[in-house]
Amino acid sequence: MSELQAAVLRPQLTTLQTDNQQRNRNVALLRDALSGESRLLPTPASPRGCTSSYYKCAWQLTGHDAPSEREPIIGRLKRQGIAIDAGFRGFTRRSTRRCRRIGDLAHSQSAADRTVLLHHPILLESEATIRRLAYAIHEALDG
Repeated sequence: MSELQAAVLRPQLTTLQTDNQQRNRNVALLRDALSGESRLLPTPASPRGCTSSYYKCAWQLTGHDAPSEREPIIGRLKRQGIAIDAGFRGFTRRSTRRCRRIGDLAHSQSAADRTVLLHHPILLESEATIRRLAYAIHEALDG
């Protein structure tokens, strides 16, 4: 970390614990609000006694056509101003110079093709905003 980065980040340490608690509450609320949505699978919750900082909140689209549906769903949500993107590209798309792999990593490719990431700023919003977000996600999944 550079001195400039440290100078920008240091004042934020005073609110880090409060922000992490808010993000955890909102992720739990969002998981609950979307629990009946069969086309969306949240990443596993933190084990008991552990907490996450939820810099990004990852979900996997389910179903046979999930990879082809991902971009249209993301597009519908982005048009509503929601900060959501495709997930990480995964190891299967890295060059062999950067990543040695054995086999085709089919499961890694499938996970990468189905993942969507909700960015952290919305996770600091109010409960009402999180409920509107859940509604928008339901609507985007319905097309």
